[in-house]
Amino acid sequence: QDGGIKSIMDEFPDIPVVGFNSDMESVFSDNSELAVNEAVKDYDMFLGTIADGHINGNDTAKQYYDYVKEQGWTKIGVLTFPGYAYPHLQEAAQEIEKLCADGGVEIVGGVVTLEFQPLDESYFQEEGRDDLDGVLAFCAGTMFVYPTMIQAKSDKLCDERTKLVTGGFDNDPSLVADIGEDGTIALISLSPAENMGYSMELLDRKIKGEMYEDFTCERIDSIEYVIDSKQDIDNVMSKTWMGKGDA
Repeated sequence: QDGGIKSIMDEFPDIPVVGFNSDMESVFSDNSELAVNEAVKDYDMFLGTIADGHINGNDTAKQYYDYVKEQGWTKIGVLTFPGYAYPHLQEAAQEIEKLCADGGVEIVGGVVTLEFQPLDESYFQEEGRDDLDGVLAFCAGTMFVYPTMIQAKSDKLCDERTKLVTGGFDNDPSLVADIGEDGTIALISLSPAENMGYSMELLDRKIKGEMYEDFTCERIDSIEYVIDSKQDIDNVMSKTWMGKGDA
């Protein structure tokens, strides 16, 4: 999201604006210091946004934690992007700490923040991290964590059984083949590219002057693809825009 959205809309007041895969925190945040563009919520041409995943980080944390408990994991690692860029991922990381503390799940070494750099292999050399049940990556783990885990497994620094739970997507064939069942990637939750249909529909309605009578300017959670099996990833690759690239 462009932090100057209010200035842009003031300069071009006849242009409808809608978000896609953005939480529009500068517009919708409850924190007045962050909500520097809150005024545009009342602009007739501002149509809201669909987020990338859950707007509330606690919902993301609960989703990942439920999976951890379902698998019977007791010893995990947790990674996240910094809160100044992704406040809701920071929320998720803080909530997973509480849930794990209450549920008897150990986060070895505490939550680690990745400053938009790939995870370093030394992560798995820290005490207790050579035999984790899983790593929860509240970040684009397919890009920033998975390659390091594969290398660490090859170098015998990371247990072969350690799984990755994360968001993001990469259609690299070797990564796709490593998802679900016996793969390294146990679960991926991601926002489908088809989400753009929501934003395009609102723009189309607004431009034509046929906006829904009950329209409310808001931000909504993304629907999700939750991939945790070979069948799931096969479906995504064969039937969706993300896999086939056929808009």
